[in-house]
Amino acid sequence: LLLLFLFFQPSAHCQNNWNHTSLGDFNLNGHVKTIEEIEYSNEKGSDTICLNKNEILNYANLTSDIESFKQMLRDVKDAKPMILLNKSMKFNNKDFTISWNKPIQNDTLRILGNAIRKEDKTGDMLNGVNNDDYKNTMSMMKAFKPMVITVLHKKSQKEYVFNILDTSEDKKTKITLIYKIFFFYSYSYLNKVLKQDD
Repeated sequence: LLLLFLFFQPSAHCQNNWNHTSLGDFNLNGHVKTIEEIEYSNEKGSDTICLNKNEILNYANLTSDIESFKQMLRDVKDAKPMILLNKSMKFNNKDFTISWNKPIQNDTLRILGNAIRKEDKTGDMLNGVNNDDYKNTMSMMKAFKPMVITVLHKKSQKEYVFNILDTSEDKKTKITLIYKIFFFYSYSYLNKVLKQDD
């Protein structure tokens, strides 16, 4: 069992661009629009992409090969509604089982998604938020702090566990990069990163 406590974070100075119509446009029939509907990309070229492909490969190599890991990411991102809304708190594809220890509400996921956007653009999910957004974000942190997500490779029985929130730095809670890779960044964006030259 691998416990992931240290996480790569995109460089704070990187400025990414969101191709979407509304920051608040988040749910349709229980489907959280974090994947194909909202394309996360960097329009300035590979030299300014914050996410390095080795950061994705590191997670893939923990349990399997990159191709099965990519297929798992594709299946996660294709699933509707978003898998974290499953009441069973479990998701299966051909090679992996993903499970989590607490039910997740759609509204809480919406707040988390907006926090990721804020964090990726400014380096801090609480930067410049109004009073209502601050309260909502703090409530979201409280809900997600005890949550862990387990990824099990069925054939090898290797698994690792990760948190949604990184609380290792005092008064500077962040969303873990592995959560963003699994559940937020679009598959097409991740595929572009994987095609980067070393």
